[in-house]
Amino acid sequence: AKPGISVTDAALKTEITNDTTSDGGLASNQMNNVTGAGGTPSVQTVAAQSMTVTQVGDAFLGYAHTTLDGGTYAGNTTWGTDASPQITYINGNAKISGSISGSGVLIVDGTLEIPGNITFHGLIIARGPVQVEITGSVEIYGGVMLAESTNPDSGNEFSMKGNGAIYYSSQAFNMINSNWSAALPQPAKLSSWQEKF
Repeated sequence: AKPGISVTDAALKTEITNDTTSDGGLASNQMNNVTGAGGTPSVQTVAAQSMTVTQVGDAFLGYAHTTLDGGTYAGNTTWGTDASPQITYINGNAKISGSISGSGVLIVDGTLEIPGNITFHGLIIARGPVQVEITGSVEIYGGVMLAESTNPDSGNEFSMKGNGAIYYSSQAFNMINSNWSAALPQPAKLSSWQEKF
């Protein structure tokens, strides 16, 4: 089991979970909408891994991917399906005001604002000068990785004010590993089992 949202900065975890709308984060009625390991909400500070969030994104970008310019996405579109997941890279700030469905990996190198609707199966990586603001209807099955902002005191780094839900999904990560196994740091695998009485 993994957390719904992983951060490497303890201050960012506090910002997300302190139920204070002045600095963004989750409202009390949204805490149950971020599920995974570690309780409710499932937001955990994790130790720096062998790869930074930026490096994980770079590893995925070593595979074939779709590159989109930063901007507003107001239409209805699909960024990958469960049968054919894809890596979608947005080079710059992104505002999703339409309805997006997607599967695979979404990498955003800028702010991510979602006043519209998105349903995503897989991993969303927000890196660079991070600011994620959810005011629309969002369902993420998989996980979210947030890089520490280059200017953490510049404002809200994560804000969920709409109907947002993030559910850790091992099926989503299995799909990612089966398509792009070298990009994601690998978890420990069970190699044997011994019963003790």
